Amino acid sequence: MTADEVKHEFGGTTLQQAEGFDLDVTQIEIPLVAPQGNRTYNLLHVVRPPTTKEWKDYDAAQSTIKAGGRDVKVKTSTLAARERLWDAIALCVVGYRKDGKPLVCEGKDWKRRVPILHKSQAIRELGNVWAQEEDDEKNSVTESDEH
Repeated sequence: MTADEVKHEFGGTTLQQAEGFDLDVTQIEIPLVAPQGNRTYNLLHVVRPPTTKEWKDYDAAQSTIKAGGRDVKVKTSTLAARERLWDAIALCVVGYRKDGKPLVCEGKDWKRRVPILHKSQAIRELGNVWAQEEDDEKNSVTESDEH
């Protein structure tokens, strides 16, 4: 079935008129508002879309079950999982300053200067706007996911 063959309407817009979900996005901008003292700052985190493997690893890292003898312990590490995912996909940030100068997104250590709670908030927001359905995963597999 092609888009032209679909006659279903969404709020008066037919499917062939609807704007398509862009699967070729190379970067996503995530605006954050962060309080500091009596001020708030508008920040921007720019990330690339996570691969399916990165989403699965992130999901798996959020809870680990350890069984030892009769004891079963569930350890959740959402903050650490979010930080690992952010560190892997972050391209740049805007709105941060270090020594009175804008933070430059170059070199090895710029990512460690971003507060972990900001990283966590960015990944939480990313999940809200970039959620993937399990059925869609087959459409988003890349060569790097297959290895």
